[in-house]
Amino acid sequence: MVNIKRILCPVDLSQFSRDPLHHALALARWYEAQVTVFHVYSAPQPVVPLTGMPGNVPLPPLVQPGEITEEVRRFCAPSLRQSEKSVDIVVSEGNPTKEIVRLGEQLPADLLVLGTHGRSGFERLFLGSATEKCFAVHAYRQ
Repeated sequence: MVNIKRILCPVDLSQFSRDPLHHALALARWYEAQVTVFHVYSAPQPVVPLTGMPGNVPLPPLVQPGEITEEVRRFCAPSLRQSEKSVDIVVSEGNPTKEIVRLGEQLPADLLVLGTHGRSGFERLFLGSATEKCFAVHAYRQ
């Protein structure tokens, strides 16, 4: 029998993350596993003025990890009301693919449950899929 103790469920706070979260929680109930909900964010990059431009360009507000963690909690709240298990919420700054693979190995996670936006054509070609990239990195390491 399959033994699943930890499930990693990355979310990007879009509607496309809700179904994978529901599935991760259902699997956690079935296998009596712990769920780690993971969100990766990108910090805003300061704008560097070009030569000859005014030097007082406003900088974007700094992102506070605590604020992002609260946003992830609010996103997960409707799903967690139906779950009796506690869920770990982890927030990290960086590249989503690299951070998902890193945390999956660090935990270690027995199962990765993540969704995709279902893009095709040019959108998929230019924007890519974090899901496909995660599996490609994992397969390459094997």
